[in-house]
Amino acid sequence: MTSALIMKEPEDLNTYSDAFDRLRAAALSPKDTRALIRSLAADTI
Repeated sequence: MTSALIMKEPEDLNTYSDAFDRLRAAALSPKDTRALIRSLAADTI
């Protein structure tokens, strides 16, 4: 998953799709992301 490839086979696409689904599930919501960035910025000032 570290190179630029053209995926044609469904099983190849599934690997990337599954990884992307896990990333989305682990990601903060936009609201929580803003709060985290504000908190980190406040801590560094």
